[in-house]
Amino acid sequence: MSLRKALFVINPIAGGKKKDDLPDLIRFVINNRMEHKIIVWQSADQNIDEVIKKEIAENGFTMVVAAGGDGTINRIASCINRTSTTLGIIPLGSGNGLARFLKIPMNTQKAIDIIATGKDVFIDTCTLNDKNFYCTSGVGFDAHIGKLFAEAGKRGPLIYVQKIAGEFNKYKPEEYELDIDGKKINRKAFLVTFANSNQYGNEAQIAPQADIQDGLLNITLLKSFRAFQAPLIASRLYLKNFHESKFVETYTGEKIKLTRGSEGPVHFDGDPGIMGKEINVSIFPSTLKICVAGSSKLKG
Repeated sequence: MSLRKALFVINPIAGGKKKDDLPDLIRFVINNRMEHKIIVWQSADQNIDEVIKKEIAENGFTMVVAAGGDGTINRIASCINRTSTTLGIIPLGSGNGLARFLKIPMNTQKAIDIIATGKDVFIDTCTLNDKNFYCTSGVGFDAHIGKLFAEAGKRGPLIYVQKIAGEFNKYKPEEYELDIDGKKINRKAFLVTFANSNQYGNEAQIAPQADIQDGLLNITLLKSFRAFQAPLIASRLYLKNFHESKFVETYTGEKIKLTRGSEGPVHFDGDPGIMGKEINVSIFPSTLKICVAGSSKLKG
């Protein structure tokens, strides 16, 4: 039996799909290869942080597995960030940005198998003011849509597309001042993204050059453009050359301060929020231990 002892945390509403059979699948794939326990995140009101920390303290779990989307992963990773506990991922969300970057299979059975057979690596983690993020965060149009999507009360890609179509022609780019490690930049931008990994999710790569182990944030700034140019710009997300567009500027840095005209929406790992005029973004190298496939090229 593996020396690992894993706590599986299932978010039953992640991705909008039922997960009634998931506990049995976990037990089947893990079999006797490692000691484990499965719990279900009952509701948004449940303080899952306290539950996880209590389970680790009382039962000695060396790994906590997030079965859900990027928002679920964010919450669970934040419980064990900067500790010796390993994060495992079973990607069950709508976008699964972090899992895709880490090459964790979208096939649930294969992802569970990695929990028992994979290796541990350390990745960088980030903060947007007081909020942790591990994949991407930012301000602008995508944050605006994220807020509306959360308020819609329904989930799924169709709702997301409907919000984009309804808001695109109404959205006005904002003026931003960016201080990147002491270098100041003033721009009017459609969006500004801070990327630890390369994508939002579903292989939409907003920062194709991002490296989750290099100690640097990649900053992607999308400038104003005409409506008829939007399809070509959007296609670059999937062609992995978004950074080559004439409407895009990219930078790297360790500490960034963004200043805007007023408070407004932000997003972090797909979850929406509201923050003030000033936003401070920082990266912390090699602070989260995470389980990936044994064949992964990421450094241990």
